[in-house]
Amino acid sequence: MTPSQAQKFPQARILLLVESSSNSESWVKDLRDTDYYCFERRSFNTRSLLDTILTEQLWDAIICDYDLTTLPPVDVLRHALQLRPQTPFLFLSTTPDLRLAVEMMRLGARGFVEKGDQAHLLELLRQELHARSRAATSVSIEREQHILDTFDD
Repeated sequence: MTPSQAQKFPQARILLLVESSSNSESWVKDLRDTDYYCFERRSFNTRSLLDTILTEQLWDAIICDYDLTTLPPVDVLRHALQLRPQTPFLFLSTTPDLRLAVEMMRLGARGFVEKGDQAHLLELLRQELHARSRAATSVSIEREQHILDTFDD
């Protein structure tokens, strides 16, 4: 499925997580130029600032630059999953390595994408947001059924 055929989630808030010193402007601009999601670029250079960014609002997905220098990417992943365990976390890298990608996904990342592969990234986002939407609908139906069952008693 091409990005133009993908289901859009225009209200979805996607965090683009980069370092303060990161040279990420080109891929951030490419993503912001799409009309699929609301991308918000936030930069950090300390764990404290990372905490603030991750907890200041609810994010529908997190995309993190893997090419970090101030904090190890695996620590950023673990910390994000600790604070936001239900939020899909994707890495972007200039040089994706299959072994590294498998390791990051084993630790909880939902994807590991090359920075230039916007179509693949958008498709992964669509899949993750669709899965979250289905799960939320399922929970809502279960709650409604529980209320109805309780009401009938």
